[in-house]
Amino acid sequence: MTLGLKWERRFKVIAGALWMIFILTWVLFPTYWIALASFKHPKDLAVRIPLFWTTEPTLMSYKGLFTQPFLQFERLTLNSLTISLGATFLSVVIAVFAGLALARLKFPGRQRLGMAVFFAYLVPPVLLFIPLYVVMATFKLIDSRLGLVLVYSSFTVPFCVWMLRGYFHNIPVELEECAMIDGCTRVGAWVRIVLPLASPGIAAAAIFAFTLAWNEFLYAYILTETANAQTMPIGLASFIQLDVYRWGELSAGALLMAIPAVVLYFLGQRFVVAGLTGGAVKG
Repeated sequence: MTLGLKWERRFKVIAGALWMIFILTWVLFPTYWIALASFKHPKDLAVRIPLFWTTEPTLMSYKGLFTQPFLQFERLTLNSLTISLGATFLSVVIAVFAGLALARLKFPGRQRLGMAVFFAYLVPPVLLFIPLYVVMATFKLIDSRLGLVLVYSSFTVPFCVWMLRGYFHNIPVELEECAMIDGCTRVGAWVRIVLPLASPGIAAAAIFAFTLAWNEFLYAYILTETANAQTMPIGLASFIQLDVYRWGELSAGALLMAIPAVVLYFLGQRFVVAGLTGGAVKG
């Protein structure tokens, strides 16, 4: 009987390990394939039977990104950074005040307003890009980085507000009351007590907002016309429309585009975990 239990446990461990290997292969293989293509020589990318490795790695694709002026990869990178950071900063600032108001202040319709903010995030972008285009055209913000910052905020702000609302809910209000008894105003209690305690949630909201803005494609495609405001997803998609397919440069650009988000999550993973686990709304 004991021997049977041991074999059963071994079988479960082996089956679990095989399943994990399959999942990791399924998830990581596309990344490996893109990375491999970015280091291949152009002649290796043109073969009919693809190779799963390369014996002559080269940096030609990365060099081509920055040396071929018509690709304008430097401008695309700068635009993406500027727009993503701008949308993240604006979203976090608005979300901190809105989240505090929804979590702490008592006013009619507070719960409904909180749900409305959440449902605003769930609205599909395809339903909004036409009215947003009309608004941006009215204010002459088409093909501008400021226009994209404002448009990106339309979906990053609701997400950040909902996350921080739940996080502020989980901070005991008694801490604020004790600070106010000691002489702090309500705003002073928020600044000195609540915001430092909520810093993991704020960092998590900023990371998610940056990622959403960094990877956005549809709005940038509709609202930009030239490289003056185009982002990296739009620029990389345009590589496919060239007369000569530049799969090497496309793979290299895609890998470089993934690096900031990966590094950001790696450095802020403890904030992301704390922000998610601490963001459940009470009652």
